[in-house]
Amino acid sequence: MRLKSLLLVCVMLLFSAIPALAVGPTLDLGTVSSNPGQTVTVIATLTGGTNTIGAIAMDIEYDPTVLSNPIGDTATGTVKWAVNEVAVSSSIYRIGLTRAQKNPATNLPYGIPDGQVFSVTFTVANGASGAITLKNTPSGGDIAKGDPVILTGANGIINLPVILPSISSFTIPATGSSLDVTFSTLTASANTVAYLITESSTTPSASDTNWKTTKPTSYTFTTFGTKTLRAWAKEKDGNLSTAAVTATTTLTEPAATVTAFTIPATGFSLTIPITTFTASSNAVAYLINESATPPAASAITSAIPASPTSAAPFGPVTGFGAHTLYAWVKNVSGAVSAAASATITLSAEPTPVLTVSTLADKAYTNNNTLNITGSATKNPAADATSGVIAGVTVNGTAVTLNLDGTFSTAITLTEGSNTITVVASDSKTPVAVTSNDVRTITYDITAPTLTVTAPANNSQTKVAGVTITGTVNETSTVDISQNGGAIQHATMNGTSFSLPVTLVEGANTFTLTATDQATNASSATPLNIKLDTVKPELAITDPTADITTTYATYLVKGTTSDANGITLDFKVDGVSVTPAPAITAGAFEQTVTLTSAATTTHAVSVTVSDEAGNASTVQRNIIFRKLSVEDALKALRISVGLVTQTADDLVLDVAPLLSGKPHGDTVVDAGDAVVILRRIVGLVTW
Repeated sequence: MRLKSLLLVCVMLLFSAIPALAVGPTLDLGTVSSNPGQTVTVIATLTGGTNTIGAIAMDIEYDPTVLSNPIGDTATGTVKWAVNEVAVSSSIYRIGLTRAQKNPATNLPYGIPDGQVFSVTFTVANGASGAITLKNTPSGGDIAKGDPVILTGANGIINLPVILPSISSFTIPATGSSLDVTFSTLTASANTVAYLITESSTTPSASDTNWKTTKPTSYTFTTFGTKTLRAWAKEKDGNLSTAAVTATTTLTEPAATVTAFTIPATGFSLTIPITTFTASSNAVAYLINESATPPAASAITSAIPASPTSAAPFGPVTGFGAHTLYAWVKNVSGAVSAAASATITLSAEPTPVLTVSTLADKAYTNNNTLNITGSATKNPAADATSGVIAGVTVNGTAVTLNLDGTFSTAITLTEGSNTITVVASDSKTPVAVTSNDVRTITYDITAPTLTVTAPANNSQTKVAGVTITGTVNETSTVDISQNGGAIQHATMNGTSFSLPVTLVEGANTFTLTATDQATNASSATPLNIKLDTVKPELAITDPTADITTTYATYLVKGTTSDANGITLDFKVDGVSVTPAPAITAGAFEQTVTLTSAATTTHAVSVTVSDEAGNASTVQRNIIFRKLSVEDALKALRISVGLVTQTADDLVLDVAPLLSGKPHGDTVVDAGDAVVILRRIVGLVTW
């Protein structure tokens, strides 16, 4: 059985390769009806075979997108057949059969009788509709020798209910600025084989050449505005969707732009050439003016230049100076662009090139002869008819020009301000252009007056850092040298000057020189400043230390010395003594009156100051002790040994008296007690 099947396949392949030679028997596929999603069986019928055909085969070509799972089978149940089926490709199904029994009389297989010989069953896809064609390619062989038998046959037809295609979703952006619009969505039913996107509201015909078998993704409009698109679908039999799905967008034309606009930076003509002008592709007209205010669309009428350099010149403008031009364009919709601007500075014809070499404008000099040199040449920017040098004058007097345009002359200055005017003129009559050089030179032979305002000459100070200040009577510079050292430049503020300096100990001599703008110089009297940082010497020699005394007065003595002038301030209990004690041969003394009413401490301070402000101070505390009966008794007790004498008790050592004044002997005894008693009762005083 396996061998027979293989032989049958070989026969079928052989039959399929041999072209039809003549009209003979037919092997037709029938016409059936079905529904999507179901199985359908198509029967092959042999006609005109006359039992002489021993084998037949049929290639059935089908659309695999709507039919699937082909299964072949015989169509009769009483005769035994050898059946073979094979899927040649995804869209061709081949089936063949032979008679399995032999005729005993001829020892050949029985022939295949006319009628329904086999069938093929397909599964119909969901969504399929209309008539489905099964292309039929039959072949066969006779029963005697297997020679090919020419078979023809009708195609099979599976009639399905017609399902119209439909567009389930079609959207585009609501707004845009381009004529090319990309679809947001475009979804159609499964049986759609072609799409048509149109702006027309008329239902298209199935034969319209604008149908696309590939789903489109965009559409190009020809104008801007509010636009409506309609999407249609068509299925394989030419049936259209019942209605279009519409989508609307509003397309706004983008503003036109000036992409390049240039003019020369400078010029001499009041008519301004346009160097470059280009605009965007949607610009339809342009305008150039001198106003930054956007013009009305109706004012923009000039055709866009054919090339970037073919724009018409602008002008004439009014007057020389800076002129700003503004370029505008508009689009088809009449929207006016933003402006592009460019500025040109217009001037009269170029003047001669004049260079003058002499003192700078507003310069000062103390030389009454001023040399003036320079050159006058034609300006390279001048045209052939202007700018040729005719001559040069200095303060109205012509000077000789060398062949190369150079000149040299001298003038005599008068004291004070002198105006120097150099003029180079062209050769036109009257003169068209000139170049002028005007300078003011001051001839000054008077030296400036220099005054030092601080510090005072021959002054003294104990501070090393001082600032020398002063004035001059005209604009000048001031140089200062300290003790013959390096020159220092003072800071000038108008006609005032200042210079911080650091003094050295002892004498400091400063030399000051003022130089005006004409280099006239004057010097001030040397400035002498003494730096003294040493305090004067001071000592109180009596008392040599704080003391306690019974004297009603006390003569305070002291010494001082300093090479610098000294002033002395003698204070008792914070009050200066007036007049102050005199200093004689470096010594001074002052009697201090002590309070006699009770024991009292008196503060004595002495301060000496030198001229530089250095000061020294020494202070003594003098305690006045008023004697009492208790003091006399204590002296007696010390004298008899009842109390041991201490240093504090020396104030009781008042005996003996010398010239009526206590002249103690360092021992407190009965004599001291007697003198104390006499003092208490007023028999003696000191």
